[in-house]
Amino acid sequence: KRKACTELKESLEVDSKVVAEKSAVIESELAEAQPALDAAKLAISGVTKKALDEVRKMPNPSAFAKIAVQAAVMILSGGTVPVGKDGRPQWPVVQKTMNEAGFLKRFEDYK
Repeated sequence: KRKACTELKESLEVDSKVVAEKSAVIESELAEAQPALDAAKLAISGVTKKALDEVRKMPNPSAFAKIAVQAAVMILSGGTVPVGKDGRPQWPVVQKTMNEAGFLKRFEDYK
């Protein structure tokens, strides 16, 4: 019984070291990503309903605007919106999603 306890203790110590090492790597990666996240949150804070409506009404927005809004729709939908062959939601789906009640609020509140 004592031997089993000792083996378990040693195994837990090894596992604990592995978890600590992985945790340090993850914390480092998070620290590197934090400035980009902060910049994105600042950029999102400037988005207005009027601006979203303007983009939504465009039949064919610029590639940058289209990709940015497609990404936002994918993230906010949890990946549940239908996508085309390119793996992105088609523009009519994006427009419909942007027109849903509470879209801007979900956009602003996303964490």
